[in-house]
Amino acid sequence: MSRSREITGLVALIVALLATGVAVAQDATAQETPLPNAEAYYNRGIAYSKKGDSVALDRAIADYTQAIKLDPKFVQAYAIRGYTFSQQGRYDRAIADYTQAIKLDPKLVQVYVNRARAYRLKGDIDRAITDYTQVIQLDPKFAPAYYNRAIAYRMKGETDRAIADYRQAIKLNPRFTDCRWHICVIP
Repeated sequence: MSRSREITGLVALIVALLATGVAVAQDATAQETPLPNAEAYYNRGIAYSKKGDSVALDRAIADYTQAIKLDPKFVQAYAIRGYTFSQQGRYDRAIADYTQAIKLDPKLVQVYVNRARAYRLKGDIDRAITDYTQVIQLDPKFAPAYYNRAIAYRMKGETDRAIADYRQAIKLNPRFTDCRWHICVIP
């Protein structure tokens, strides 16, 4: 066989393999490839999360779960799985993951913020306020914590506390125009 025929055959084989690989990757029922470590599962989960559709979010959760099985102290995997559960409206599961992440690293401001949001969306305003207060203790200059706690206070009918938090958020960040609007519309 001539050298050019070998190359042509090899190119055809590579093209066929690539086409098959693409088809398998696009097949929603394709079996996932096992990965070597927790970080690899975490990274693939993030890639799925970015797609945003329900199938991709379920796959992301499966990958985060596998990352946690391989490394039970993988704080970021708990946090991002919690966020993904929250995207799906599964607030109890989100709160459980955020709580575990906080147990592993109690200084994670964003995890407290996310858990507070999940509590608020679930209707547990008191716990949301508690978490926003914890964020403020960890980072007193984090204006969004005051803003979100003000919303929670307002939901409870605690207008004076809401206004005080809106004002503090504006003091920390004068461009926080949402706070100005909220203060104007409070009866």
